[in-house]
Amino acid sequence: MLSMIAITGDDHECTLFDAATRAGLAISLQAVAPLTHINNDAEYTRMTELLHELLDVVRDDAHHALYSLVAVVGDLIETYERDQEPVLDGENSQWLN
Repeated sequence: MLSMIAITGDDHECTLFDAATRAGLAISLQAVAPLTHINNDAEYTRMTELLHELLDVVRDDAHHALYSLVAVVGDLIETYERDQEPVLDGENSQWLN
């Protein structure tokens, strides 16, 4: 039996894809929206642009097929921003006062 996955579309219909089709979809998705950790400012800029484009499409529709992608991209951006903040140690605590 082939491993299957369900994908919800704009019309909220469910379609099943086998493992080979899923692999092809993943490669296609990576070409359009590379979802990897953000390592530099150029990738950060590209990812924030992607988030804005997704939000223009998805808006606040929690049932939209791309809604979970908005969350993933947002999490990647949040992680990068958090990692870019300077770590304050005892020496730099004077700046907190």
